[in-house]
Amino acid sequence: AAENIRSVSSIVVGEDALNPPVVVQPANKISGASLGNVGLDIINNEELTGQNYEVTFFKNTSSVYYSMFWKLKNLSTGAILQDSSLAYTYGSQAVNQKITDGFITKVERQDAVIGMVTYSPPGSEWF
Repeated sequence: AAENIRSVSSIVVGEDALNPPVVVQPANKISGASLGNVGLDIINNEELTGQNYEVTFFKNTSSVYYSMFWKLKNLSTGAILQDSSLAYTYGSQAVNQKITDGFITKVERQDAVIGMVTYSPPGSEWF
């Protein structure tokens, strides 16, 4: 049986690689109708590049149910860093995702819903 042996490591903030964790940093929304959140979970300050990134969404056509993939692109280099991801971990403590350039991308799951359809014609005519 495996045993979790605890150890204590002292650090100097800003000098050691083991910096204390910070809260998930919010991303800026550029466009789109979704109310979902995207954030950055900083894992390693020394690997942060200061470059610009973009998260985009596209339909998962292999799913019977409506489902969206997301991908992460480095806008500064044009490289796709994550493609066709279904990891929706915004609000979760999970850190077992792929680390890209020192951070984990956290995307909030938004399930599609159809509301009540109504039509109010401008007059008494129905088209």
